[in-house]
Amino acid sequence: MSYCVYAAIKLLQEKSFHISDIYHQELCDRAIDDLLNNQHRQGEPAKLANCAMGNARKVLVGREKFWVHCPDIMDYAPSNDSYEHLVMEIKDFIEKSNLNPGDKEVLVHLLEGFEAEDIASLLSTSVKNARVRISRSRKQALKLWRGVA
Repeated sequence: MSYCVYAAIKLLQEKSFHISDIYHQELCDRAIDDLLNNQHRQGEPAKLANCAMGNARKVLVGREKFWVHCPDIMDYAPSNDSYEHLVMEIKDFIEKSNLNPGDKEVLVHLLEGFEAEDIASLLSTSVKNARVRISRSRKQALKLWRGVA
């Protein structure tokens, strides 16, 4: 593997670490795969990474065209507007965020439908303290979601 490809992969991995949505995560994964399949490439690492992202975009756009032109399969295609999809996106954001593990735990329990009383019993604390932790966890997650933190 050339140093240029290695550096480009490293750039994509760093970018991938900060991505919270699935589409862009898959885009980065496909770009890294493209670089791994073509390890002989030479050039500026940023340009190699950009080229690999372009190739990955072509694959994903081609997949979208396939879904659009096959109406029978559309019945099985996941809906981006569904509640399950939203929960999956938020859970993925929580897992990849740099929130502390305690906040992550509280937020995942909330996504699973737990109430403050349930979380208090899981964390072996009072309901009042659980509500405070819930509030702080939500506040930290909202800061990250909006890109403030």
